[in-house]
Amino acid sequence: MKYLVLLALSSFLCTGTFAEKVNLNLPARLLASGTTGTTTGFNGDFMWPLYTNQRGFIYTNAQSKYMRDQSWFTGISAGTRQVLNAQHVLGAYLFFDTNTTKNKKNYWSINPGIEGIYSHWDWHVNGYLPANKRHSALKSAWADELGDVRYVKFSGHKQFDHLFVDTEIAGKGVDAELGYLFSENQLRLALGGYYFDFHDLGHMNGIIGTVEYPLNQRITLLLQDSYDNVRRNTCMFSVRLRFGEIPSTRGIETRLLEPIRRNLATIDNGTSIPNERGWLDNGQSLVEKDHLWFFKPGGERYLVTKELENCTAEHPCDNTQLTQAVVDNISALDPTSDLYLASGIYVLDPGASERISMNPGQAIEGREDGYLLPALEDKFKPLLIGGLDMNGDNLLADVAIDKSVDENLFRSFTAEFSPSNVPQSSQTVALTIRRNNHIIREITIGRPNDSNGYITGISVAGAREAGIAFTRIFVGNNNVRKLTGVEVTRMGSVDIDGSFITVRANSDPNSAAQTIATGVEVNSNSTLWFLRSELDIGGNFANQSSLASDVTAQGIWVKDFSRSIVNRSAFFIKATNANRQLGLNASATAIGINNATNPGLINPAVSAVDNNIGERGGFNVESIASFGVASAWGILQPVNASSIVQRNNRFNVRRTGTRQVGQNVGP
Repeated sequence: MKYLVLLALSSFLCTGTFAEKVNLNLPARLLASGTTGTTTGFNGDFMWPLYTNQRGFIYTNAQSKYMRDQSWFTGISAGTRQVLNAQHVLGAYLFFDTNTTKNKKNYWSINPGIEGIYSHWDWHVNGYLPANKRHSALKSAWADELGDVRYVKFSGHKQFDHLFVDTEIAGKGVDAELGYLFSENQLRLALGGYYFDFHDLGHMNGIIGTVEYPLNQRITLLLQDSYDNVRRNTCMFSVRLRFGEIPSTRGIETRLLEPIRRNLATIDNGTSIPNERGWLDNGQSLVEKDHLWFFKPGGERYLVTKELENCTAEHPCDNTQLTQAVVDNISALDPTSDLYLASGIYVLDPGASERISMNPGQAIEGREDGYLLPALEDKFKPLLIGGLDMNGDNLLADVAIDKSVDENLFRSFTAEFSPSNVPQSSQTVALTIRRNNHIIREITIGRPNDSNGYITGISVAGAREAGIAFTRIFVGNNNVRKLTGVEVTRMGSVDIDGSFITVRANSDPNSAAQTIATGVEVNSNSTLWFLRSELDIGGNFANQSSLASDVTAQGIWVKDFSRSIVNRSAFFIKATNANRQLGLNASATAIGINNATNPGLINPAVSAVDNNIGERGGFNVESIASFGVASAWGILQPVNASSIVQRNNRFNVRRTGTRQVGQNVGP
């Protein structure tokens, strides 16, 4: 690179010795281009001759480019173009560019170049040198968070790993181009290449072809196509406008004000130098997590006298030790303890409450593969039998919670299987959330097609800032008239994101009580954010009975001055009443969002925004009453409620019955 700089400087000193005297009259010129293709943007190029004599001129050139990804550069140069023997032009220049990448990182660069221009042929060579910092850190992550567990180690209550830094590196390199100009129509064809080194992130080398065709002296069309080992193929089309006086000279002098050909590697980037982004290892084993307490089937007994020597990575505690007394003792020793549970079955507080109450600040996480990975798949999730209570600043992730064990699953964990020793629990609520700041992530509650499962999946009782993400909830019971997936009460606030809730309620033929299946119930001045999630709610009366039977299935039930925000979610609601006994009003009611019991609202209680996510998006609501009233609403609201704010909602509301009531939105 230093030889290119020396060659550029020497051209300033030596051109006068060989130059032929010509008559030059060179005005300033401005080029403005708009470009589109792989991306879109625009650039400007202003050349101002500072000193002109009979041999050539010295100029300053300002350039700038801006692209849609908000990357841009501005550069200024000093240069010269000298006419040699009235047949060709030799030029040299030195640019100083300031660059801003799409990641809002800034750096300077020094870019020297030389060029030769003939009647038909021209060549150009450029160098690119970042002048200040080449490396810019964007963010950091542990190797296991990036899916690489090679560096994960455990010792005592600690987890060690390598820290990787998301780094952007400005390239250092060269480009060159050879072009040919056809005198008949001024069409120019060019072929170029470039090479850039990104230090720890490898290198880039590629080729580029250019076609320039002037429609007239003011307008030129450009087509550029490049291919390299980093970005693969890039194609850009530009329209370039020329402003300023058109010189009346002929011969080689007509090419003196041509644009400087450079930045070949960044035709779709706003910077003058390409940059590459990647993760770099810092090379050190650091403490990623502390306060870890390890459990697994076949582990050791928890002894109070051992204190911090319990449940270490080297000596995990047994899965039978997950009792309330152990959890409380761990919290007393380590208030921010994180319980790492290996795959297996964990009966919560057996022989006592069948529930575990997490202390404020505690966490429970399911792990697999020797604790290396979070247990994302159901077959690897630790199965907790019973119920859990969260009491403030808790994390619950990557576990399954159920009342009992599927026999096939139990066999996979236990060699000595008999129906008498299958764990069972009498709990009716899987998870209770109290106080504030909870995270529930990637958990499974209940199981599909369970006729004796939980009555309520999650109860949020006055908790604020509770987040439920990527969670599956299955609630089903044939012996209870009212089933709810998630209940939010006492001014609670919960975000449900990327989750799936299934509720199945089947009526008892010997009871006249109404059967109600609800996905999410929001009451007592509470708030629900329901985002990118799916509700599959079914209420069913399949028998013949002499008792009146009513079935209601509803996705979200908003009442008592509460508020619900729904965005990009799917509702599948179905109520079926097959009772055909004469003289009975066997009704079936299906509602996507039930806002009818939320009176006196000034602001809308339900805001269903962009609730269409492809084929499975929107409201799919169906009611079937074999002999009675079939009622179905997409969104049901009281007469005096404000209009519901909604966009892009899709409704598929169907009713089958001797009498039909309902509509997409309305009272």
